[in-house]
Amino acid sequence: MVIKFACEYNGKGFHGFQRQKNLRTVQSVLEEALSKYFGECIKVAGSGRTDAGVHARGQVCSFSIENIDANMFKINTAINAFLPEDVSAQDFEIMNDDFHAQFSAKAKTYIYKCYINQHRSALRTDTHMQIYKLPDIDKMTQAANAFIGTHCFKEFTTDKKDSKDFIRTIHSFNIKQEDDEIWFIVRGSGFMRNMVRILCGRVLDLGNGVKTQKMQTLPAHGLVLESVEY
Repeated sequence: MVIKFACEYNGKGFHGFQRQKNLRTVQSVLEEALSKYFGECIKVAGSGRTDAGVHARGQVCSFSIENIDANMFKINTAINAFLPEDVSAQDFEIMNDDFHAQFSAKAKTYIYKCYINQHRSALRTDTHMQIYKLPDIDKMTQAANAFIGTHCFKEFTTDKKDSKDFIRTIHSFNIKQEDDEIWFIVRGSGFMRNMVRILCGRVLDLGNGVKTQKMQTLPAHGLVLESVEY
């Protein structure tokens, strides 16, 4: 039996999603909670790895287990009681045996959030990147549109040994401004290590009139995995 569930987390206290020896990760925390509840070793698959400091509102996970009697709502409630405050799980459901959180995913949406202010915002320190002046939104929109489609994104990842071919498809790349916030909303078939943060950094540079080709990787805390599609 395959169980699918969604989870959200504040990435500040984690060394990313993927399990790492002697480090606190989202995957290891989820596996510990599930294993305690079910009384057996549970291995969790995530839709993808998020880096240290990156948040998630709609990460999707799955795991396999023998038949269980409890209903999904009861399991969901119990698992959240085992989880720390910076992680929560929801929407437990039984899937077909061939479902896999990573390999069955069709598209993902990430949002990178910034706020514009000369002074630090206490409420947004952990979730937004602070910028000090309003960039040119039209230039950023034009730059973002150029990334839409299927391209080789080798320049836009810190993983230069990707086992595939660096080809990815960006379905949409929108710039949203409201009050003093700017959101970069990127939807694609899949993303490589730091790819979204580098893409957003490039678009932000162009919006600020920076012409250098040097890529900047924006800070992790402004990025959230918003949703995964199947």
